[in-house]
Amino acid sequence: MSTNVLLLDQISPFLESQFSELPIDLQEKLSLAGMGEKTNKKYCSEVEEFDWVHIEAGNKLLTDEEAKVIEEGDGIRKGKGIRSKIKTEHYYIWDTLSALEREYKVARYDFENCPNHREKAASSKLAEAITLYLITKFSDLPQEMRMNIAYVDIFQKWDEISTGQRKQMAHDFDARMQPDYENSVNQYCDWELERQSIPDQIFNWQRLNPNGIASEQIIIDTKIKELEEREIELKELLGYSNSNNEQESKQISIAHSPDRGAARGIDKRKVMAAFKGIKWDYYHWGKNLASPSKKLEGCRVARGNKTASAIWNPVEIGLYLLDEGEKLEKLNAVFFKLKDWTGEWQEKTELERD
Repeated sequence: MSTNVLLLDQISPFLESQFSELPIDLQEKLSLAGMGEKTNKKYCSEVEEFDWVHIEAGNKLLTDEEAKVIEEGDGIRKGKGIRSKIKTEHYYIWDTLSALEREYKVARYDFENCPNHREKAASSKLAEAITLYLITKFSDLPQEMRMNIAYVDIFQKWDEISTGQRKQMAHDFDARMQPDYENSVNQYCDWELERQSIPDQIFNWQRLNPNGIASEQIIIDTKIKELEEREIELKELLGYSNSNNEQESKQISIAHSPDRGAARGIDKRKVMAAFKGIKWDYYHWGKNLASPSKKLEGCRVARGNKTASAIWNPVEIGLYLLDEGEKLEKLNAVFFKLKDWTGEWQEKTELERD
């Protein structure tokens, strides 16, 4: 583990402490891990008077501090205005978490930041290593094992799942750490999509390969879920095929035309890939997009038809997830990859970010 000092070691004496009581250097590291100070700014019913300054040459408005010191003159106009007061609340993510949640999040942070740990994890078999610890609490596990388990990022944490689920989690982790795992899953899914009219072949493969490695099982499960999802999607589209509403057909046509910006968005598959692991896994995103709730339906730009997927606004989906209690940091990572939507996302979440 080189000379790197794991954050997991450093927080152990402070698991029950409040954030403000921690050493300054530890506060800084916890802030990097996403558990530091946060600020909420909310408009309230009270109003306040403020000075405004407009510089005509640059069409620029100054901040409160700048407005107080600048003098009115040629090309500079000053005045007073009224605005809603902003109520600022400071709070600490660390203080909202239990000791176990703190330990779990820091273990994941160590996995992602400890030099060469990813390579070390890939060279060892977690499924074999956890055998002696299947009924052990998370805090009693060896340090490196806690890091590996935290990286799996399952919704139910180690202390909340059965021994059978723990075994499966370890097998999944080992498969994910294989360097060609993602490519093998994608290639198999693409190949099997062409054969989806005969899904029995998947089950035959499972029967003929009872001792297949974990990654094979994951590929099988992924494909089965894909087929179930496509069945739901097909039923959804068949419902639209009987529609004689010409106006709706025109709207769908416009939504999928690259030359029209009115229905700018991304299709269902891209939504599933972008947001998988946030609120739902890839499969359940597919199911919930096929039969969306009222709130989720509001994020849809245009409905699908027989030849094209529905179109969704990812920024609206992100805002929906924020309302559902998902963390802004997780969603920021999604929009870091969705380059075309980064600006709009930052604009819409500016208050959350401050």
